[in-house]
Amino acid sequence: MFYANNWLYFFDNFDRAASARSHPENPDAPAFRPVVPLPCRLLSRRPRSRPALLQVNFRGSCGRGVTFMEAGYREYGGKMMNDLIDGVKWANARADIDAARVCVFGASFGGYAALMLPVRAPTMFKCTVGYSGRYDLAARYDEEAFKGKTRATNYLIKTVGNDPAMLASSSPTMLAEQIKIPVLLVHGSKDKTTELPQAEKMRDALIKAGHPAEWVLEKYEDHGFYDSEHRKQFYQRLEAFLAKYIGPK
Repeated sequence: MFYANNWLYFFDNFDRAASARSHPENPDAPAFRPVVPLPCRLLSRRPRSRPALLQVNFRGSCGRGVTFMEAGYREYGGKMMNDLIDGVKWANARADIDAARVCVFGASFGGYAALMLPVRAPTMFKCTVGYSGRYDLAARYDEEAFKGKTRATNYLIKTVGNDPAMLASSSPTMLAEQIKIPVLLVHGSKDKTTELPQAEKMRDALIKAGHPAEWVLEKYEDHGFYDSEHRKQFYQRLEAFLAKYIGPK
């Protein structure tokens, strides 16, 4: 499996997943994160599953110098995705990896990447999961956090960009017809970081494209699920989704 934040999780010839981190500039480092290794833990409960882990920092990550971090500016749908795709290609070259069973899982920025990667590499992944993701880049300028705040808006212009054509070409909501694999969208209705309309736009775009996503919405959750029962239900749904598309043969 592939984790789209800036961690990549790969599984051997029984199953694979991949994922991407929550904020593009947060560097990866050894630490306990409940959500990051989650796909590994869920799939490892299945008979004949033998998970392996690869951690990658893509361009835009901090902790490796200003030049490396700034190389990701205005490259959300470009070089950042290239680095994630290259990580999957590297893993696929291993003899113990089943390249035919790769799924993406990502939260926040990783949720964005989870929906953008099937556009950039349409034959690489079997399924994808967007958790509390941002899917319409241009809409970020309309959020309350940026209205009337020059410094915050200038930072957004510098890191994400403000060219309408570029933002549209890097927004999964505008590219839903190119997403052909199964999608699971997960969001909290109280999310103030990636507001609910982001997920609703992605859901509606996929419906319009004829590829409706599986949909998990928790009424009282924020940017990530905190209630233990809500987490349990989400984990069960995620486990079933991953097992269906990349579970052991």
